[in-house]
Amino acid sequence: MNIHQVKKWWIDRTLFVQWRRNVVCKSEERAYGESQPNRGARVWTTIGVFLLWLPILFFTGTIVQAEGTLLDPDQFLTPEEEQEITELLQSFSYPLTLQLVENAHGAMPDWFDQLVREHRLEQDALFVLYLGEDQSFWPYVGADWETHGYDAIWLKDKLNQFASPALKSDGLARSLTMLLYELPADLPWTMEGNTPPVSSEQTLQTGVSGTEGTTAHAGGRRFAPGWIGWGAIILSLLLIISLIYLLFYRRRLRNEMHVLKTLLQAKEADLAALSDHVKQLKRLRDDEEGTAHDAVEMNRQSALEHLLDQYQKRVLPDMYEALDQAALRLRALNVFAAADDIAYVKEEAGTFHEFLQRVAKETRFERTDGHKDSKGSSDREESVEHAIRIDHHDRMDHHDRMDRHERVDRHERVDRTERIDRTKRMQHDEMVDHDEHADHIERKEAAALITPRPPLSTVPEGERRDVSGEKANVEKIMNDVGTVNIEERAGDGKTPHMRKDAVDGVTVDEEVRQAGEVVKVGVIADSAEYIAIKEKLQTRQARLETLLSGMAGQSGMSFQRLRQMLKELRERSERLIQTIEERRQSIDGRANGLMEHMDAPVIDEGASFQTSLQVLESAYQKLEEELLAGDRLIEKIELRLPEQMKALEMRYHGMVSKASFANAPLFERELKAIKSRWHALIPLWAEGAFDTVEGEIQGIESSLSSLSTLLDEEETLRRGVDLALEQYTVREAALRHMLTQFTERSKKLERVMDVAGTDLWQSIKDFEKRLEKMQSQRKMCQHYIEEARFQLAEAVLETVKEATQESEEHAEKLEILLGELEGFEKYAQSALRRYDDRLLEVKQNMARHFLTAEMLSVEAERDEAERALDALRLLLDRFPLPYQAVKEAFSVAEASVERYVTRATQTLDHARYAEMVIHRLNRFRLHDPYIGRYVMQAENCFRDRTFEKARFYAEKAWAEAEKRKKLEDRAK
Repeated sequence: MNIHQVKKWWIDRTLFVQWRRNVVCKSEERAYGESQPNRGARVWTTIGVFLLWLPILFFTGTIVQAEGTLLDPDQFLTPEEEQEITELLQSFSYPLTLQLVENAHGAMPDWFDQLVREHRLEQDALFVLYLGEDQSFWPYVGADWETHGYDAIWLKDKLNQFASPALKSDGLARSLTMLLYELPADLPWTMEGNTPPVSSEQTLQTGVSGTEGTTAHAGGRRFAPGWIGWGAIILSLLLIISLIYLLFYRRRLRNEMHVLKTLLQAKEADLAALSDHVKQLKRLRDDEEGTAHDAVEMNRQSALEHLLDQYQKRVLPDMYEALDQAALRLRALNVFAAADDIAYVKEEAGTFHEFLQRVAKETRFERTDGHKDSKGSSDREESVEHAIRIDHHDRMDHHDRMDRHERVDRHERVDRTERIDRTKRMQHDEMVDHDEHADHIERKEAAALITPRPPLSTVPEGERRDVSGEKANVEKIMNDVGTVNIEERAGDGKTPHMRKDAVDGVTVDEEVRQAGEVVKVGVIADSAEYIAIKEKLQTRQARLETLLSGMAGQSGMSFQRLRQMLKELRERSERLIQTIEERRQSIDGRANGLMEHMDAPVIDEGASFQTSLQVLESAYQKLEEELLAGDRLIEKIELRLPEQMKALEMRYHGMVSKASFANAPLFERELKAIKSRWHALIPLWAEGAFDTVEGEIQGIESSLSSLSTLLDEEETLRRGVDLALEQYTVREAALRHMLTQFTERSKKLERVMDVAGTDLWQSIKDFEKRLEKMQSQRKMCQHYIEEARFQLAEAVLETVKEATQESEEHAEKLEILLGELEGFEKYAQSALRRYDDRLLEVKQNMARHFLTAEMLSVEAERDEAERALDALRLLLDRFPLPYQAVKEAFSVAEASVERYVTRATQTLDHARYAEMVIHRLNRFRLHDPYIGRYVMQAENCFRDRTFEKARFYAEKAWAEAEKRKKLEDRAK
């Protein structure tokens, strides 16, 4: 059942309930009078719950519905309603049934007409479809069905199939409702016009099977998923399968990791045992007395010890570290990265295993019981070794080539050993007498200093400085010994054709040959290194081909262009490999020529031999340095430069995606030139022009640094402009919020105060205009930023800054004005009380001195002040408060009060001063005529209430008194 059917069902159900309430009930007041609000609440609650579930049904595409009925009896039908509907339906006649259907659907449904038209059903047959197994109606309709060719048994089975479960579980009322909406969908023959079977046996079987199936599922739930539901199910199954596979793969990798760790532990024990065995062989060989040491074997022994030490110190720790990293990645479920680490360990373990086998075979080493593992460990080791052998078939050709070189080296060593033995026998026959014992001891000490050296490639760089010095020492000793021998032979008249001076059975020529063997072994070892380098170049060629293919796929390069580039790459790589091979052959030829030259019986060839050694050493050292430099350069070309260009290009595209870039043409042109120069590096490197490549790389890095600086400047400019614009946008929003508050406060203020005559609204309008100007300038700046005209944006930003500052200053002034207006009434009330207090204070001061305003002649000022205060008091009582009138009255009252208080205070001060002087100088008035005269005049003025004149005469009397006192003091 899809969402459209759910909506249709809901509409039909709502109509049916409405019909049941309006048509079926006998009396609306009797049936629904008191319970109508409760039923409406239930219906709307049901609608809300259904609408909440509707999105879930839509997105899942699945509706789980009851098999027996679509209706929730607790939601739609109360027990009283159910009983009432059942009684009414049992008494229905056919016309009332049609009325029920029509009212339930709003009009006669189309499927009714189609059902009647295609099957020519009688009216009673339609009624049976709705009343189901009510057997009381069957005698009236059975004949009509049989007349139309429908078997009564078949009809009963169909009715049982669709109506019986509902009747048994829900009753007649609910089954009628279920049939009203379910029968047209569940009876396909009613819609498609298919003729039902007539045979009673077939219909009986069909009806029975359908009845059993329906009865079996009656009262249960049916899961009907849609296409979205099936998609969700399939995705869930795929997710579960992927998770199971991931866990299985992780478990397999963990098992492989544990087995590899066990194998590495076993191989580590084998390596330790093999190292001890090699060291023991060396000690035994060093302890042998009177035996000529084979320089080749000793050199090979040293190289073997060096390799074993490298495996023990570097290779094994790297493999253990890779296993630990794989374990960490497995814990984080990063199984594919862990698989790469395990594959790397398997590859290295395979190489390590083959190396141990070859070394053990050549040194004739067999594991003792002390080094054998348990049976379980051996089984795991064999299984992992088998897996490693499978993973390393592609390296067998390389090992075969190495084995061929080793066989050639072994044959050459056998030939040299035979020549040395033959020379020893010849020299043994021509040994001198024992009279030359002293010279014999000296030559033995000199020969003991000639020790074989490992090849130059195996000598660490820190120890190569001492090689030339030791060779010079050897050359000096050899020349000294040769010179003595020549002089002694000259005394016997013999030609010094060969240096046959025996030193404990070993001649000087033999020592020279052994030193040459050391060089030859180094040449052979370095030849193997050359082969490895050549294979590395071939691997790098394949990697470059893959890189070019990837670049072609990304840039849309044509197939012909890609093919041409790959062809050029192969040709240059082959030329480089050929050049390396020619260098190797040249050095090998020079080494062979040196051996032949040493075999020739020439007397004075020490300098030539030493020169050849130095030439060989310098040639190999130079080639090694070139190869190392080439390896470093190709790493820069393949890794560092592409990463830098990619990072720079990503930064550029990120900036362009946000806004246009003014220097975009310059940047793209420079980047394109850098890429062209980078593409030209591979051919130059293949030709061996390492110095040119180094210079080009430095130039490319400098250009990349310049482009990065250009992007940094652009980002700094953008960041500064964007940040400033964002700040001004925030400040503008704050100012607009203040404008809203100012407007609201002004409107509220207008309700209680008449602000006519003030510049409040004019200030608000000016503030709004400033904000509009600020907004237009900000939008202009934003427009320039979007067009990447950051210089103009920065200039406009200055005007935005000025407009913002002016708006903020205006907002401060407006805030002060609003504050004054809002607090004006309170301020006026407090000022009025303060003025009253001052008038009262003046009055109390005058009363304290038994004076009145009339006595002080300030009654006019007092009356004026009181009238001004009364006028102010009357204005403050008006609503709304007349601001301008109150302000003017406030000014008048303030001036009047100040004038009265000042005049009264001054007059009172004059009176108090005159009274004080008269009181204090009254006793001196008879002794001093001047004091008496002034005191009398002051008294007369005081009585006349001319207090200013009274003070004037009082001050004169006081001055005369002070003068008299000074004269008396001077006379004393």
